[in-house]
Amino acid sequence: ISVEYVSDQGNDSIDKKLNRDFVKQKLKEAIEKLPPKEQLIISLYYSEELTLKEIGLTLNLSEARISQLHKRAVLRLRGYLARSKSDFLNN
Repeated sequence: ISVEYVSDQGNDSIDKKLNRDFVKQKLKEAIEKLPPKEQLIISLYYSEELTLKEIGLTLNLSEARISQLHKRAVLRLRGYLARSKSDFLNN
């Protein structure tokens, strides 16, 4: 099988997988740059699927405070990913 055949047949799926892998790597890097408490909240919310209320009970903080910290973490992540995308496109 030629390289051209493979690239013609699976180009969209290969591109999607590469893009998905790139985004996952950049997201991992972004999470590692968060303050420890924000890393923990992101992990508990998205990986462990705890509610904000459950996270608050676990960390002995109010649900409102957890919501604030979650929002701040998400904004930091968006900013980092936007800068990464911009850096990638400019190089």
